[in-house]
Amino acid sequence: MKRQAGAALLLLVALLAAGAGTFFVASGEGKRKLLARAGMDAARLAHARELLLGHALSNARRPGELAFPDRRADGNYDGNGDCVPTWSDVTPSHLLGRLPAFLEQGCGTERPGPGLVLRDASGERLWYAVSRQLLYPAPVLNSAVAGDWLEVFSVHGVTQAAFVVFAPGPVLGVQQRTAGAGPTAYLDGLQLAGTSHHNGDEDSRFVTAPARSDFNDRLLVVERAEFLDMLTLHVARVLRTTLETHRTAYGDYPHAALAGGACHTGLADGFFPTGLGSCATVPVSPNWFESDWSQVTHYTRLAPALARLRFDGCAREFTVTPLGVSPSAGTCI
Repeated sequence: MKRQAGAALLLLVALLAAGAGTFFVASGEGKRKLLARAGMDAARLAHARELLLGHALSNARRPGELAFPDRRADGNYDGNGDCVPTWSDVTPSHLLGRLPAFLEQGCGTERPGPGLVLRDASGERLWYAVSRQLLYPAPVLNSAVAGDWLEVFSVHGVTQAAFVVFAPGPVLGVQQRTAGAGPTAYLDGLQLAGTSHHNGDEDSRFVTAPARSDFNDRLLVVERAEFLDMLTLHVARVLRTTLETHRTAYGDYPHAALAGGACHTGLADGFFPTGLGSCATVPVSPNWFESDWSQVTHYTRLAPALARLRFDGCAREFTVTPLGVSPSAGTCI
């Protein structure tokens, strides 16, 4: 009898051990799947970030300008950005939609997008929110532009953002993702410090947190400071090309300009020169520089082949030489 009891006990222990082993295997498999999804989402979000930054910095109309989201304004999510041609009509509801892949439509000449549809690990299209002042036809887009930045809330506080890309993840709760469903069917809400936030309510305020059972949005946030750092460096590099063209033709960098853009002989510190003055011909600057940047760009000629650039709204300085552009330490903000 004792032997039977002992055998039964051993069998029970074996079964429990086997069950525990199965549990641990299942848990390990679940964790691997979560990690795989997180890795794929991170890669897709990073890819989207590079595409958007490349589009903004190479924008021939105005560096820094981004495309409108695909808001199904034409009746469907067709991959095209849905532009709002009148600036006074641009509201927070126009700033959120799916990541545009092809054309930006509705603002005159159609401009091509990256031509690539990006999806998260669950197969859903990525979503995208953009700050109002980075869209056409904002009256001014330069380093000194203020206001209208997106806000992203987290347990660490509030961050101002130039743009945000979302991996919406699989369906949660009562979400119904029909063909014409709006952003609340894809993006989630969360309460932080007693305040409710929702990524899909089209109010220019968003929330981020680690994945949990009732929140699975993954966000990539490009902060205002990071965006302005890259934008000002890009503009400094464009202006260096102008300075080098002048040096090739006349042997040195031009003198500075008074307010108004004309080169002024003997003036070492002033504004970046954009046209003829009392010194040698200055190469023509891009139209976007003369309309948006000329009044916020300060220029100091330190030597025949050494200059410094400063931009209103940015705490960094940029040293320009024939070898390139070197920004000072820190960030714009």
